[in-house]
Amino acid sequence: MRFSRLFRAALIAFVVGGLGWAATPAIAQPADVPQRLYVCNQGEATVSVINMETNTVETVVDLTELGFSENASPHHAIAEPDGSAWYVSLISENTVLKFNAENELVSQAAMQAPGLLAMHPTEDYLFAAHSMKAVNPPQRIGMMPRSNLEAIEQVDVFLDRPHAIAIPGSGDAVYVGSLATNQLMGLNPDTQRGELTPLSGPTHVMVQMAASPTTNTVVGTGQMTGQLLFFNREDNGALAPDTSVTVGAQPWHPVYSSDGRRIYVPNKESNTISVVDAEARAVVETIEHPSLVQPHGSALSADGRYLYVSSNHRQMNMDMGDTDGGDMEHEDSMDHSEMNHDEMDHAEMDHDAMHDDSTRHSEMHDGDHEAMHDAHHSDEDASAAMPSGNNGTISVIDTESLEVVDVIEVGEYPTGIGTRARW
Repeated sequence: MRFSRLFRAALIAFVVGGLGWAATPAIAQPADVPQRLYVCNQGEATVSVINMETNTVETVVDLTELGFSENASPHHAIAEPDGSAWYVSLISENTVLKFNAENELVSQAAMQAPGLLAMHPTEDYLFAAHSMKAVNPPQRIGMMPRSNLEAIEQVDVFLDRPHAIAIPGSGDAVYVGSLATNQLMGLNPDTQRGELTPLSGPTHVMVQMAASPTTNTVVGTGQMTGQLLFFNREDNGALAPDTSVTVGAQPWHPVYSSDGRRIYVPNKESNTISVVDAEARAVVETIEHPSLVQPHGSALSADGRYLYVSSNHRQMNMDMGDTDGGDMEHEDSMDHSEMNHDEMDHAEMDHDAMHDDSTRHSEMHDGDHEAMHDAHHSDEDASAAMPSGNNGTISVIDTESLEVVDVIEVGEYPTGIGTRARW
């Protein structure tokens, strides 16, 4: 369901002293402020704001009401650790926006086709890579003070089509992956110098990366190879290739559990989520559900209990006729009225056998009804998981049971999602 609300644009220029690394102390997350999920509806220039306590859409930020075009293409979002502000990249507007907690626009930065965003854990900086839609972007990423996005810098990373981006909790490196070549960059944010890492084998097309919260491991998803690649962080900031795990087709935005034990990987072409044991480096579970249609972005609740995954729902090749149960055949469809009881020789029948047959028939009948009941509820689940029109969904997954416990309808073509940054 969509809601519309008019927001007043208030572009405020903040005065900052230079571009130095001004330390920002860690901020505790206030218990009385609900955690929110920001969903980029790339197909309609809106951002759905979801209350993660109630799993309901609180409001929808309509970017056209702020003067942006219908083709603004919001792609990725991230929020401050205390929820006081959030940021979103607009591919087609060549802009990164900052909103306060009341969803009022307060600052913006100009950057060619911005895509994925990453926040520095201790310094006042936001980093932005380039979107897949950028055919030939510069070999640079955006580095901007969060207190004044207008003061953005362009930092060289010497990679063609820099797209994937991740920052570990230490904050001593910014990791960037290329869509076009098998190369990664470990950038020192202080010196703005980096170390390149070449990868062997076929071109992976690095979609996104994630840094472990507990170890020196960084993972990346290879769109073309269906691999989750593991890297070890070295002292000089470079990434050393370690191993890889086959997940699903076109793995997209991975996310680590808060304890670092699991990695959740949405697989866009497989319509699944791979649950990877980070220590064993193996897929331990594959999550499937009718709501997972081109799963894209991922985020976790603050307590790590719930995983949120966006689904594009542009792959509308599901045969809904297969899910209505109308063509299902059951053994108990036999017409018992056709039996001629007058022709049965009851005197010659073994009554014990009759009893056994009756019992078996009863058990089969009950089993068939249970199967029909389960199929009916499966159909209801599939129907409930399908959004209206061209809308997409957010699937809410219990990380203990690994079951989808809620499906939230959002806008058209939801892509990247974000909540309060964590490391």
